[in-house]
Amino acid sequence: MNTIEEIIKKRFKFLYKLYELSDGDERYFRDMYEIGKELNYDEKLVYLITQYLGRENLIKNVGSSKIGITHWGIREVEDAVSYPNEDTEHFPGNIISIGTMIHSQIQQSSNKTSKRITNTNNLSEFNYITISDSVIGSLNLGEIKKIDVSMAVFKKSDNEEIIKPLKELTEAIINEKELDRELRNEILEQLSFLSIQANLQKEQRVKKGIIKLIFDRIKTVISTIPALISLWDKLQPLFDKFFS
Repeated sequence: MNTIEEIIKKRFKFLYKLYELSDGDERYFRDMYEIGKELNYDEKLVYLITQYLGRENLIKNVGSSKIGITHWGIREVEDAVSYPNEDTEHFPGNIISIGTMIHSQIQQSSNKTSKRITNTNNLSEFNYITISDSVIGSLNLGEIKKIDVSMAVFKKSDNEEIIKPLKELTEAIINEKELDRELRNEILEQLSFLSIQANLQKEQRVKKGIIKLIFDRIKTVISTIPALISLWDKLQPLFDKFFS
């Protein structure tokens, strides 16, 4: 039996999948039971999820099983992606955590290129990124470690040109005093997400619209910090090559 927390996560995963399949477009419709099969949800669970999402006006039903995402459903997904640490109207913060949505897809590649992480507070486990003791307490080291591991994957796959600019921007964000703790960790999480996505097979990646939202969010957060803008301007074109 699903717990309340599991049901909420499954509702969001279903809505997220519908967003992906429709490319965030209200004009497209999909069979709700086919979506359920992709997520390994049984028909009863699909019915209960779509009943809830429909009553909350996040999806619309145009037939016995055909559903489409609504304007409000699109906003829920895009707000969850753009502001991952904040609650949306219907879902709690971090509902779209990398662990929930895509971490399992990169885990095998990560394990092949980096020893298993047992304690992210051990700075010796970071192969590329340098962190000073003075800032360690305010950082989400788990996300930084994912970036560090992604760099190893980039190297193994002959995509080394992205490593230096990614390292420089990550370290600049870590040490940037104009960013408060919440914004610093939010951008680190976004960079972690992009790095993992770039290392996935094309068919495993999220839609380009999601990537664009993340690009836009990063630009917004660092818009008043020239040094970070300069570093992002060097890094973004390299990410673009993966997602074009």
